Amino acid sequence: PWPLLPTVGAATVLLLVLLAFTSAIGSADDLGRAGRSLTRACSALAGEGRGPWPGSFYAWPLVAVVLIGLVVAGVALLSVTRRPRQGEDSVLDDALRREVVTGVVAAIGLLVTVPLVGVGVVAAPGLLQICAAPTAWTVIGTVLLAVVPLALVLGLWCVAVLATPGRVRPAEAVRS
Repeated sequence: PWPLLPTVGAATVLLLVLLAFTSAIGSADDLGRAGRSLTRACSALAGEGRGPWPGSFYAWPLVAVVLIGLVVAGVALLSVTRRPRQGEDSVLDDALRREVVTGVVAAIGLLVTVPLVGVGVVAAPGLLQICAAPTAWTVIGTVLLAVVPLALVLGLWCVAVLATPGRVRPAEAVRS
């Protein structure tokens, strides 16, 4: 489904890249749990830590859930596209397949946008407010301030797709 599929694909890649980044710069918290804090040396004598941080402690479970969801969605898409034709009206059957595929893609969109918004909401302030942050962190934090509302819009779009049943129209009927 165009343009939903490439948008959801881009959000998925963005989430995975963001989780890799937050995991790479995350530090252990005061209890020694890796990836739960963001720490930075402000000077030779002082440092700062922020937590909770969406580092590896939280990222690995999120990645696992997203990947499992993508596998389940892939199985669903294969089932829909490989099933034999139903009935005599091939145009209607194709429209029903498109509708189901669109619903699966929208479900993937929700699966991705919820953690993307959550990680963005937690990571952006940490990146922007920690002392002596590298310029790249400030740039990424600023970009996340724009990404979060866009991810919310994508999530609402996916909800709207899933909440509007009965949109099936044969492609030929739409063109005429």
